[in-house]
Amino acid sequence: MATKGTRPKSSVRKAEYVKTDFNSLSSKEKGLVSQCYKKKLMIIQLCDEKAQLTDHYLRMALMLPQDDATEMIWDYVKDFNGCFWEGNSKLLNIKSIMKNTLDESDGKTKMAHFKHDGEFICFAEQHSAGDKPIFYIGDFPVTRAEFNLDWSELVEGKLGFLPKTEAERNEYKATAATKKVKQNGLSGVIAQRKLSKTSVSLDSEDSDNDSEDTDLDSE
Repeated sequence: MATKGTRPKSSVRKAEYVKTDFNSLSSKEKGLVSQCYKKKLMIIQLCDEKAQLTDHYLRMALMLPQDDATEMIWDYVKDFNGCFWEGNSKLLNIKSIMKNTLDESDGKTKMAHFKHDGEFICFAEQHSAGDKPIFYIGDFPVTRAEFNLDWSELVEGKLGFLPKTEAERNEYKATAATKKVKQNGLSGVIAQRKLSKTSVSLDSEDSDNDSEDTDLDSE
């Protein structure tokens, strides 16, 4: 099992934050604190409203047949554009990214493990796998190709997802590819028909022009 390492220590001395009594702050500092607090309350309120909206939407969707509900919920996820699943990357067959990184504790460059989003995990020497990529716990963006809906969560009014198995991922890709071929085929037929109609229309105009020329010649 991967052990989470610490990020390389920064050479820049971090600022030390000390708890200070609000009344001892300057008027400008008090104003900034008040603004931050108000924004925090607004964010909390928006999150609560968002949760209520999601709950309402999901309950409406679940009143439909399962196939329709599935499409409606995935449309919502697509519009939501920010759903993440937290868990073991092994279920998604995703391993760490290996790259050389400076360890500022000793000034040496070493091989290290990083998550898909660039977050540092640990140096290779700190893990039994060594220089081989490892699985890890992370937050992964939800896509329909990689996840199924978790109906046990949905009935509670919460968005929930379960990683697809490898067989399910392959089946989804095959189905999507077939749909794309059919769609492109239909689009090709429609485009060909439009082209044919345009060609016929132009030919008709040319015929009319030829008739006019003939009439003028006869005169």
